[in-house]
Amino acid sequence: MFKARLFSMKDYNNIVEGELIKSGVGVLFNKTLVRQRDSLDRSLDMEVETNAVLRSNNQFGPDAAVSLTKQNLFRRNDVFTVKFKGAYYWNLNRRQLKDPTRNDTYLFGADFALNFPFMQLGDWARKYNGQTVYRLGYLNENISGDYGIHKLYGGVDYSIRNGRFVTHSFSPLYVSIVLADRASEQLTTNVSFVDLLKLFINNEFVPSVRYSFNYNNYRDRSRAVNTALEVQLKESANIISGVMAACGRDFNERYKEFFGIDYDQFVKLQLELRNRFRLNDNLELATRALAGTVVSFGNSVGAPLSESFSIGGPNSIRAFLPRSIGPGDFHNENYSSYIFHTGDIKLELNAELRFPIVWKLNGAVFVDAGNIWVQRDPHDYLSDEQIEAVLKGFNLPALYNGTIKAETFLNQIALGTGVGLRLDYESIVIRLDLGVAI
Repeated sequence: MFKARLFSMKDYNNIVEGELIKSGVGVLFNKTLVRQRDSLDRSLDMEVETNAVLRSNNQFGPDAAVSLTKQNLFRRNDVFTVKFKGAYYWNLNRRQLKDPTRNDTYLFGADFALNFPFMQLGDWARKYNGQTVYRLGYLNENISGDYGIHKLYGGVDYSIRNGRFVTHSFSPLYVSIVLADRASEQLTTNVSFVDLLKLFINNEFVPSVRYSFNYNNYRDRSRAVNTALEVQLKESANIISGVMAACGRDFNERYKEFFGIDYDQFVKLQLELRNRFRLNDNLELATRALAGTVVSFGNSVGAPLSESFSIGGPNSIRAFLPRSIGPGDFHNENYSSYIFHTGDIKLELNAELRFPIVWKLNGAVFVDAGNIWVQRDPHDYLSDEQIEAVLKGFNLPALYNGTIKAETFLNQIALGTGVGLRLDYESIVIRLDLGVAI
């Protein structure tokens, strides 16, 4: 089977979890090259996907993935998938004559997944409509010339479907290890001590337990109002820290190591509510509300970069660039690296009125609002010498304070509005939005 489509930003699934851009416009080609089946009903599929992507951070380039899927490998209706992926994006804005590839983004990695159509928790769990997924993966990435990472991740997920619309997912163990490969001179100039760099770019060790609840009735087109609610709860390293405390280590001692890496200790909660209201045959109102928080304690001052919140961009507040807002009212023209625009608290609201124009072309009017904040004022955990080094090393006029305060909350909400076009014809989906900050 061969498919070609111009995919929407909503459909685009960036293969880099920690990248600053999670959307783009491009052409996707998908081709199933091999399909074999043996006498034991074990099929083997090979699939190739290639993309040519223009991303919203002015990067352009190809990415590709090759997937091998073996069904019924263990004769238990299982599916084993191996996926190799790679990408190279040229930075169109920050080309340097002496080293033109310095600010490009490239990555490669592999992902292994084994899926069983039941929960592997004993015979008692077989009566439930569930599944089990074991996963292991590796990713190497150079991010826009700023820094590089090696990421190793793996774990097990169990999920149960409760009726037509409800799904519960639980992971008793999911581990993510991120090793910082290098940081650019721009990030490290005049930075003379480790603690400062740890605030922005650091190795990460996240041994987590997570649960999610999902209710989604969007496939039921007979309803006048469709609703999707997702609740995600995640904790990291609290069991490890508790064991260490029982062995005599101070629970609030920072930079304790596990296998030579400082482990990240936090609890994270995120809620997302989406609704679609059919006002009449020609008008549809789509709304979205998202709220989240990461509470770091014990071994950690703040959340790791991969778990922090960001805001802005085509899937967020569309009048602003990705990761360009907050925390609070922080903004600096001299140094706008996205590592400063992350936070521990996030609030985002979106509303979009959709209507037909002609044929398969639809229009939209939208408004977006939100921001991110930090839990703790940097002045509370940085010494005067460290604050001075931050201001000098990163060329900042003042150290931001992005904590939530009642008297400044409304003034710190970023607002954007705009209009858009939607073309949806069979396998072709195109979305174009023009946003203006208010």
